[in-house]
Amino acid sequence: MAKKKAPTTEAPETVLVLRTVNADGTSHGGFQWPLEVGANGAIALAWHDADRPRIAVGYVGEGLEADTWYRLSDKGEFEVVS
Repeated sequence: MAKKKAPTTEAPETVLVLRTVNADGTSHGGFQWPLEVGANGAIALAWHDADRPRIAVGYVGEGLEADTWYRLSDKGEFEVVS
């Protein structure tokens, strides 16, 4: 019996990556991830309040500005990094 070939696909235009970071953008080993939102972008960051894990979601044009760096406050609100 002949082996089936894996289907060939073109490289995607966009790749989405899920990463977990602290509110300041740091992750394992102290690595600092950029928290910048580009034009027509969206950002979702997981954080933990005193009760449970939460997810903060923001969109450019709906409270966030393009090409701006953000972090989460202790209340899970996006704030501009100065």
